[in-house]
Formats: sequence, structure tokens, C-alpha cells
Amino acid sequence: MASSSSKSSLRRSHGDSSGASSGHSHPRSATQSRLSTAPSIDIDTLVNHLLVAKRSLSSMTLVLRANEIANDARQSHDDVSILAAQAGFLRTSILDQTAILVRTRRSLQSTYEWGKKDFRKLVKSMDLVDGQLDHTMEMLRGTGVESVFRPQGEERRSLLDFIDEGGVDGVREAMKQSIQELQAIQQSFDGDLLRFDNDIRIIHRPARSSRV
Repeated sequence: MASSSSKSSLRRSHGDSSGASSGHSHPRSATQSRLSTAPSIDIDTLVNHLLVAKRSLSSMTLVLRANEIANDARQSHDDVSILAAQAGFLRTSILDQTAILVRTRRSLQSTYEWGKKDFRKLVKSMDLVDGQLDHTMEMLRGTGVESVFRPQGEERRSLLDFIDEGGVDGVREAMKQSIQELQAIQQSFDGDLLRFDNDIRIIHRPARSSRV
């Protein structure tokens, strides 16, 4: 009886140890089975994934760079808009000032034309006076002094002998010199007007042709 009881206990202990050993070995076999059933990845696929990832990184870098360029372009556009507004203001101001210069040029031209007419009248008047002076000199030269008004024995004299001809010639030379000076001033004024016209064209042409 005791021997049968000990045999049954040995069988239980053997069965328990067998179950314990089988329970410990089951997880190891499951991991091995999962590893054995996992799909294998070839090297080409890995390389392709690596290239795709690299291209993605490059694309992100390009996107960031594009964003920087867009921001710079927006800032540049704002700066250009400000400069365009300033340039437009300057262009309008230049055109206004040029219009004032043109009106001034017309006034100078009117004054110049009036001066030329007055100068021609003055020359005609001086020529007329010179002609009258010549006529007066000839009349004095032809008018003799009566003998009763001359000392006895004095040769015949005319009224011109009592006139300072040097003074008359001096007046004529002064008139000629004044005319020459006026002609020189007129020529200088002509040159000034031409240079003024050229300066107006130089200023007006770029401002007129530009479009802001």
C-alpha cells in the first residue's frame, strides 16, 4: 500500500516537472516561429527607401529655401513699391520745375525780342542823329564868318572853325563803341538762351520718357 502511494506521487511529480518544462519552452518556440515566418527585405528595397527618404529631406530643404526666397521677394517688392512711389514724386516734381523753366525761357525770349527791337530802334535813331550831325557840320563848314566879325587881315573862316571837331568825333566813337558792346551782349545772350534750351531738353527728356 505504501509502495503504490509512493509510485503515484512519483508519477505526479514527473508529470508536474514535464508540464513545467513544456511551459518554459513554449514562449521560446513562439518567438522563433515568428522570426522564421517574418518576410525578408532585400537590399534593393532598403536602398530605394533610403533614396526616397533622402529625396524627401532634399525636398524639405528646397521648400524651406523657397519660403526664404518668397519672403525676400515680398520684402523686395515692398521696397520697390516705396522706391517707385518716391521716383514718381520726383518725376512729377521735375516735370513741374521743367514747366517753370519753360515759362521762364519764354519770358526771357519775349524780353530778348523786345530788346532786339528796341536796339534796332536805337541804332536807327543813332544813325539818324549821326546823319543830322553830318548835315549840321557841313552847314557850319559852308557858312563863312562875315568880314565885319573878323579881325582885319584874317583869312576867311567858317563857323566850323569855332566847333571842337574832336569832341564831335569822340561822341561818334562813343556811339560806335556802345553799339559794339550792345551787339556783344546780344550775342552772349543768344548763347545763354541756347544753353538754357539745351539744359531744359536734358532735364525734360528723361523725365518725360520715363514711366513709373
